Amino acid sequence: MYDNYYAPEQIRIENKSIAIYQLYHWMKTGFVKPRTEPQKSRIWNCQNQSLLIESILLNIPISIFYFNEDADGSMTIIDGMQRLTAIFQFMNNKLRLLNLQYLYEYQGYLYEELPKRYQRKIDETPLSINILDSRCSSAVKMDILRRINTIGTPLKNQQIRMLMANDKTKDLLSDMISSKDFEIHTSLNFSMHKADRQEFCIYYLAFKFNKECTAPLTTPALMLDKTILLLNELPISELDYLYDSFITGLKRCNALFEGELWRRTKRMNYKFLAVSACICLSEYEQSLSWFKSHQKNGIRFLESLYEEKTEPYSKYKVNYIIQYYIRRINNFLRELEYEN
Repeated sequence: MYDNYYAPEQIRIENKSIAIYQLYHWMKTGFVKPRTEPQKSRIWNCQNQSLLIESILLNIPISIFYFNEDADGSMTIIDGMQRLTAIFQFMNNKLRLLNLQYLYEYQGYLYEELPKRYQRKIDETPLSINILDSRCSSAVKMDILRRINTIGTPLKNQQIRMLMANDKTKDLLSDMISSKDFEIHTSLNFSMHKADRQEFCIYYLAFKFNKECTAPLTTPALMLDKTILLLNELPISELDYLYDSFITGLKRCNALFEGELWRRTKRMNYKFLAVSACICLSEYEQSLSWFKSHQKNGIRFLESLYEEKTEPYSKYKVNYIIQYYIRRINNFLRELEYEN
């Protein structure tokens, strides 16, 4: 079920037929750009790449591609990257044809070794491109990406979000997940997937500055989508503030809770507990040594939370869970201050 948060008339998609050589030229000049996020986990091998080239030579239609048009008129490939990579590798003489089914006489050939008529055939073959118009809102584009992401090896939701993130937002998330304070305690307890680490950081950012997106009954997908789109609009100074607050929260969490906070984060509820702790501690003015001096109390507090019976994770209870943990942690911190 999709979250309907835009009007249907906002959808603007243009279909164009563009020759392979034209796309090849645009890629070389940077007018068409590859997406910067990691490719799907199942990368095409040489045989699959070779069969694609053979299909082009045999006039077998290639399935449609999707590009995203940027405000300056340039385009980013959002679906079909592996196919275009295979084609351009062959045109750059970096792929030899293997295990062909029909044109077996060209087994082992590079592009430059093919007869001229076949080189021209590849160059002139038109590819069908759906272009998401630059006037199309980012929210619309994100939903379209989910709808077309249903064949092959699907992208994760977080990978789709990162396709819509601008360079400033990508840099912020990259800095957050690669920070020493984040890696120290998450390397053994978090999923090793980059997308999962990014998602943790976006949950933090959503509840740190984006109250509109954390309204009751907002699904996590919609909440995180909207957070990315809002981050895209923020100036560098505000992104720097969010990064600094995240690092401050992490340092204080590691001082107060040590590794105990991250030990159970493979369970979704306790991942939200870690998010909540980072938010709460980033907003306190106590020194790092003050948090360190209360580490035993902090670990006992976490153990008491772990002993509680928590409701099963539900996509409509994310806001409730995080806000519940924020209240509990803030009450605990006030008790510590009162004792002093």
